[in-house]
Amino acid sequence: MQTELQHPNTCTSVIPLISFTGISKAFTSDSGRIVQALTDVSFSVRPGEFITIVGATGSGKTTLLNLIARLEHSDAGIIEYNNSLDIKNEISYVFQHYTLLPWLNIQKNISLGLKLRKIPQKQRIKTACRLMKDTGLKGFERAYPHELSGGMRQRAAIAQALATEPKLLLMDEPFGSLDDGTRSDLQQMLINIHQQSKTTILFVTHNIDEAILLADRIIVLSKSPGNILEDIEINLAKPRNRNNNDFTKLFLQIRNLL
Repeated sequence: MQTELQHPNTCTSVIPLISFTGISKAFTSDSGRIVQALTDVSFSVRPGEFITIVGATGSGKTTLLNLIARLEHSDAGIIEYNNSLDIKNEISYVFQHYTLLPWLNIQKNISLGLKLRKIPQKQRIKTACRLMKDTGLKGFERAYPHELSGGMRQRAAIAQALATEPKLLLMDEPFGSLDDGTRSDLQQMLINIHQQSKTTILFVTHNIDEAILLADRIIVLSKSPGNILEDIEINLAKPRNRNNNDFTKLFLQIRNLL
């Protein structure tokens, strides 16, 4: 049974969307060596939160997302899901590398999940058109993935993930391979989408600056094996100014932890 959490900015108790208690996970390497990815990780996610997870390579950031999505299973501990969350249909995942199908145009890629759920074509087109407008893809409905830049393909991947109206959006370093300008544009796009939709987002990044710009809360993981070094609530108004003293203090605090 999940324990209610006190929301930091109100007097209201909130039942978590997901709770981790004592989660550990190990893998066997190609050489047969046991690699401990996570050890004794515990935290909860409130509905509507934007959480960034930061840590060095090998700290178990992606493993956490895969455990939530049930792509992997923990060796120890418990993951509890809110009864209101339909795990099969209400979790979407945006991977670091694009997952668009090359033989489908952008509109059909975005609406693919809806088609698999047998949503009527008229509704699929309406949803895809709305999301293409929201993500800056209007006019590229008939384009194919290979005809778009990396940033445009990632916009399409995000739109595809949002098309099914997930309660939980998992994002694994989705902007990691993009240039600074494109990355900045997509960061602001994601902030806007979150403020409008109130979708719960867990966003993995190794970029401290990005973590502070986006998040309501930052979870800092230690080097392998991953464990929570700090769970930081952020009360800075968005959009955030990198030159703000509080922003700089947060940056240095997290850098020192890592």
